[in-house]
Amino acid sequence: MPTVSNSQRVLSRGVPRRFENRASEAAVRVMSETAHDLRAPLTTIRESVRLVRDGDLGDVTPGQTICLDSAIDQCHCMEQMINDMVQVERLRTGTPRVQRQWVSVRTVRESIDETLRPWVMPRDIDVLWDGGEDPKLRIFADPAMLRRLIVNLVTNALRVTPQSGQILIRLQELDSLFLRWSVVDMGRGLTQRELESIADRQVSFSGGEGLGLSICRQLAALHFSKLTIQSRLGSGTEVSFQT
Repeated sequence: MPTVSNSQRVLSRGVPRRFENRASEAAVRVMSETAHDLRAPLTTIRESVRLVRDGDLGDVTPGQTICLDSAIDQCHCMEQMINDMVQVERLRTGTPRVQRQWVSVRTVRESIDETLRPWVMPRDIDVLWDGGEDPKLRIFADPAMLRRLIVNLVTNALRVTPQSGQILIRLQELDSLFLRWSVVDMGRGLTQRELESIADRQVSFSGGEGLGLSICRQLAALHFSKLTIQSRLGSGTEVSFQT
């Protein structure tokens, strides 16, 4: 059997990594440009469906209204995906528009619930909150980015949550200075090898490309926090960060 020198081993590992990084950057650029192009036709589709649902083009039965409402909800979901695709390019190039301010946790919760509704209703999944009920509780954060971070984590959890299941969003005050946000699912959990792959290669929870997870890490970093993942096989996964 032919032998391979140490220098050859280094090259065999290094060259594919450089090609992989270049391919990844090119893919992000193409994805962002495609996302911009998708916005206009998606808006046209959604508004056309809305015209039919509202009866502007004729009478609509209650059953048809339900179907059209569902179609509009799915358009909202697609819009969220498109926004994520655009956001990852801004984060990669270091030009995110961060607008941190003091904001009520209750306000953030309400915006998250509103955004998640189209995702959870079709599968009858309950998103439960534990903590953060105090109306005086405020945090220093970018409300839009924080909402996007939580929504992305919940949509990750949705992929491993069965029909009529539950997802928990837990808020814990730490030393009266920090608030710990955790999204907990009751899916199959992750093995140690999967956790290492997620940490090393940005692989997603479902085993595919980790775009959503990569965005979450960067959104957490914009709030001066790391993204912490804890999981036990057969018991579910908890993903946390702090504000």
